[in-house]
Amino acid sequence: MSPVQKTYGLVSLLLLGGYAYLLYELTTGRHHPEQTVCLFKTVTGVACPSCGTTRGLMFLLQGDWWQATLMNPLAWLLAAGMILLPAWFFWDGIRRTTSFYHFYLRTEQMLRRHKPLAFLLAVLITCNWCWNIWKGN
Repeated sequence: MSPVQKTYGLVSLLLLGGYAYLLYELTTGRHHPEQTVCLFKTVTGVACPSCGTTRGLMFLLQGDWWQATLMNPLAWLLAAGMILLPAWFFWDGIRRTTSFYHFYLRTEQMLRRHKPLAFLLAVLITCNWCWNIWKGN
């Protein structure tokens, strides 16, 4: 299996898992904003940087954008990815191209070359983590 196939396969598997979990949450009605499925938080008792992202996505689906942002701003990125990536993969399939894979490689190279940008992103994730811990996510 080529690196291109592995990348598309892994991202597709993650997307399918995410959709399956969202479908489960939406159809069972067991979603509660105070519940978490975070393994890191379950083991350590401390919120991880992405704690609340799934709950934030659920708030987005319910139209409560402010609560979604307060829960975890990363929910917006997750929602964008869950909408745009399947369309991108479909477009690549129709055109028989690998533009997503090349975008991924260029992004990775850019972050390696531009250390201040990588540092800024790390600081933003750290701030998000502090926000999660402070609010008791």
